[in-house]
Amino acid sequence: MRTRLFSWVWCAFLTVACVAPARAVSPRSAFFRSLLVPGWGQLATDAPKRAAVFAAAEGALLAGVAGTVIMGNIYRDDYRALAAAVAGANVAGKGDGYLSDLAFYETRAHHNQAALIYDQPDPVLYAPEDDWQWPSTQDRMNYRRYWNRSRTMGQRLDYVLFAMSLNHLASAVDAAKQASRRDPGTSAWQNVVPRVGTAAASGRVDLRCAWGF
Repeated sequence: MRTRLFSWVWCAFLTVACVAPARAVSPRSAFFRSLLVPGWGQLATDAPKRAAVFAAAEGALLAGVAGTVIMGNIYRDDYRALAAAVAGANVAGKGDGYLSDLAFYETRAHHNQAALIYDQPDPVLYAPEDDWQWPSTQDRMNYRRYWNRSRTMGQRLDYVLFAMSLNHLASAVDAAKQASRRDPGTSAWQNVVPRVGTAAASGRVDLRCAWGF
């Protein structure tokens, strides 16, 4: 539900950004516009084709986020339901450690025996109320398959979010360059990156750092 709400709000924001009239903007303004909404800075610098490329990439990545989250939730619900119905596990309120152990041990007793041997000096032992028992190894492997798929969706989500970050950054840099081309007297990098210089004063050297916008 929260993912759908976020997607609708983001799409509405993209729509508002796309219909905003183009006007002369500084490289700094163009940079931060596209850093927030890929393609916005390009629209402001009268580069609609470049804006469409970055906006389309953003839309595709947003769809990827939504699809990955939905599939991850489906697999999570599947393995939790399977553990409760087949192994008799009480998965309510349980953390990743417990859900992971369900994928590798046939019973609670098997887990506790292994923990006493391999997890010293602080073994994690489950109480009787955390009991589970898989009727067969195949049932446990079915659970493990759904559990692995859910984890894979989580990893894919990280990759998609990273790609979104790169798209925002690439769009921001491109927008700053487009703005500087409209105003040849201004350097794109001069307006979005820090300038570091030295100056001699009273027989000493001072290091001065200033942001140029």
